[in-house]
Amino acid sequence: MPYDKDQATEELAWIRSERQVMRQKKGRSVSRLEKYRAELVELRLAGASLQDLVVWLRKRKKMKIHRATVYKKLREWPESPDWRE
Repeated sequence: MPYDKDQATEELAWIRSERQVMRQKKGRSVSRLEKYRAELVELRLAGASLQDLVVWLRKRKKMKIHRATVYKKLREWPESPDWRE
């Protein structure tokens, strides 16, 4: 059953309002690394390399994550030796 012009306009308005809702920012989500923040910082202070941390996360915590992501989070945490303002 084809739409008439009014129904099509109504449907288009609904679609656009739905797209607007989908585009809205949902807020900042919490990183999966946040749960292991203390352990990651302690390991890093003890001399662990970024790749060591990635292996630890993968083998002990069953988390697949890239080394650059770990480094980026470490740079955000003030207690980390990699912290940058």
